[in-house]
Amino acid sequence: MKRIFIVEDDLQSASFLRESLTGKGFQLFQTQDYDRIAAEFIAYEPHLVLITVGSPNFDGLYWTRQLRERSKCPILLIAASHSDMNQVKAIENGADDYLVKPLHSDLLHTKINRVMRRMYEEDINQPGHEVSEISPGLKLRPMEIIYNEKKQSLTRNEFFLMKTFIQYPDQLLPREQLIHLLTKDIGSMDDNTLSVNINRLRKKLSNIGLDDVIQTIRGKGYKFLPKQ
Repeated sequence: MKRIFIVEDDLQSASFLRESLTGKGFQLFQTQDYDRIAAEFIAYEPHLVLITVGSPNFDGLYWTRQLRERSKCPILLIAASHSDMNQVKAIENGADDYLVKPLHSDLLHTKINRVMRRMYEEDINQPGHEVSEISPGLKLRPMEIIYNEKKQSLTRNEFFLMKTFIQYPDQLLPREQLIHLLTKDIGSMDDNTLSVNINRLRKKLSNIGLDDVIQTIRGKGYKFLPKQ
């Protein structure tokens, strides 16, 4: 299920977004703390962001720039009118597309599906991201990992993190090097985001019987130890 992160303080618009997207295969999270948008974005790790231009404290363009520095996650800006937003301004600030109020369900769904398809199907399925059997019974495929026929879905960040570990089996990866390797696929990643994703990935690997395959080397980094 795709996760959508919503930054919208207008009650009517927020209600419309929830009603339009609930039951359509999306999991929704609407921020209530406009001072912690970046932190909540990192914690929630969404597949897409819907953010209003007129956000409290800082406007939507500011937060679009901030989130774009941290991730390649698709962002749709929502403007009150065409005079508040144009395509050039949206793209210059890091958005993938924009919507103008009043919002319409059909157009909302079309734009969400289009940017998600462009990002995730083209990105994940491009040559080089299909990884076959790594060790006996262990396979990594776009958005999922399989071990002894047990499947576990992965987020985009978790997929690329696992792919990076697999490319360097039994090798020490310092945190700085791991962040550098991930940047080309995920976009900007900071130390805290890396920790969050490693913890999530470990839990998911444990769900399919892959405990302790990602080892922490205290003060140095991480090592992936595939089961033989």
